Amino acid sequence: DYLKTHLVLSYSSLSEYYKCNFAFYLDKVLKVNKFEDTFAIFIGNLFHHILSKLYEKDFDFETSYNEYLPNRSLTKEEEYLLINIKKEILFVINYIKIQDQNTNYTNAFTEKKVYIDKDKYGLPFLGFIDKIKYEKVDDHYNIVIVDYKTGQDKPHLDNLEDGFNLQLPIYTVLVKEILPNSFITGIYLQRILTKRKLKETDKDHEKNLKLDGYTINNENIKSSFEYDYKTY
Repeated sequence: DYLKTHLVLSYSSLSEYYKCNFAFYLDKVLKVNKFEDTFAIFIGNLFHHILSKLYEKDFDFETSYNEYLPNRSLTKEEEYLLINIKKEILFVINYIKIQDQNTNYTNAFTEKKVYIDKDKYGLPFLGFIDKIKYEKVDDHYNIVIVDYKTGQDKPHLDNLEDGFNLQLPIYTVLVKEILPNSFITGIYLQRILTKRKLKETDKDHEKNLKLDGYTINNENIKSSFEYDYKTY
């Protein structure tokens, strides 16, 4: 009874449950874990915040960047690190704009909140999808799902039965809640924050930003999503 009124499931909570049931119990049921607002978390949220604004008609990078900074008081060291981080965000934005010139999927939802009522699965489920790109074809939508990552996660579906690597598959279920007439072209991770190697060129660094995941095996659909996908 307690869980039915106080617990909302999400990808991260399910992942925590399958990694360690007891850790899940401490965090989600007893709520004894203390949240640490680290600089790394702040940076990840800063990237996500700016990229969520990218497709707005009046998007302005400086405005989006500056409006988020008051959310945290920074040390001198953190202010110095932000100089390079700001350059990296701009680099990511420019690369995504290049990607957007190479597709028919020109429409996008960002930071899309999807809530599924408890009556459907027994417990409520909440998810935030970083980006849904789509094209409308006749009476349905062809869509791709993109999840931004600031870590080194690898997308693979080998351990689904054990409850791991569920994020992208879960998002395919959530998308059907908001776009029931949709056909999923692909599900991907995009690593928006990776360390630059010594003497790494911009061209080499761009390779880290390529979409990494799974694409439907249909030539027409793939070429509509990415015109020159065969060169990859």
